[in-house]
Amino acid sequence: MAEPEQWVRASHLVPALSLRSSISALTALLIPGLLLGCGSDSSTAAEEPQATAIVVSAADFLDGAQCVAATGALRRWGVNLKHTAHPPPVPGVPAVDTPLVDLSSGRLVDCVQGIAFGNVELGGTYQATICGYDDPELELEDADEDVCALRSGRAPGWKYTCSEVVVEYQALRHVRNCVLETDPPDAGKTEVTVTLGSPWCDPGENQVERFRVFRDGEPFGAGEAVCDEPLTAGAMPDEVFDLELLAYRAGEEAPAFGAVCHARAIAGATVSAACDPLASQGGIELSIEEALGALGATCEDGLLDLLVSLDSGQTLEVPDPCQGTVRFSSVPPGTREVSLSAVRGGEMLSAACTAEVEPGLSSSADCSAE
Repeated sequence: MAEPEQWVRASHLVPALSLRSSISALTALLIPGLLLGCGSDSSTAAEEPQATAIVVSAADFLDGAQCVAATGALRRWGVNLKHTAHPPPVPGVPAVDTPLVDLSSGRLVDCVQGIAFGNVELGGTYQATICGYDDPELELEDADEDVCALRSGRAPGWKYTCSEVVVEYQALRHVRNCVLETDPPDAGKTEVTVTLGSPWCDPGENQVERFRVFRDGEPFGAGEAVCDEPLTAGAMPDEVFDLELLAYRAGEEAPAFGAVCHARAIAGATVSAACDPLASQGGIELSIEEALGALGATCEDGLLDLLVSLDSGQTLEVPDPCQGTVRFSSVPPGTREVSLSAVRGGEMLSAACTAEVEPGLSSSADCSAE
């Protein structure tokens, strides 16, 4: 899931015509109002004056991609803002005779953050160059006046050039039409990985020795890994993964815990699947359509008292015998029996179902008429 944006002030919000030859980034600050108008080129508010600023967020240049904490994904970025022109001269007023002043964010920010330039010339024209890196550990001192030329000599993995933008009074102007100038990430390195880690791999009563992962009933990657090692498989960009994980204690053949995991692959990145908490019990699902088929009935039969009972004694009454799904939760693992019963015009109908319940997963019941 993408994280909410935060905003970083690249300079003091000072009067727009007050220019300096260089600026230094402040400590990360939230600027009220900067979340307004993220979907347009500029934004104003009638209730109170807005800052005059050029703002940049990851949504302005990532072309629909999300910020994800994944190996190989864009994790930190910064902006160089080139001052390309003064405002057009006003008849009868002397032309602006000051140097064009280029600006820089002066630091790298997390992907989910945004950058605002308030120290800009009202009516001036600017062009943004954005450079991104896949290392989330890059520190403030790694960048200086040019975020595309780090002191370490490391080249950016992403470099975008955006269209020019003109500063407007009391408006937040977003950069637009950003084009990736560097080669796109190598899609051949696109991967999805599943890991357990602490606390499940730590010594204790619930310590897990190994785990298995399945996708549509087939092994995912190598199929099995020891607890503290990742299980990885190649993927296509934007491919969606719905996975089932089963975890085993040492010396046990039956899984002790399970969970479902989900991931969307990103080109050139290794994405960690997000998994539900491990659970020792599972669930059973039975569609009403399958239940009617097992009873030899149809929706038009006007069934009464359609009941679905679990062998533990739990019984659910189906209010609408024409649609929906019956679900049992917190079911102990193993082979479970489910019984169906209904009345059709005075005739008693019944059917029996079985389900192989695994921890942390939801199993479908297999039914047959009695």
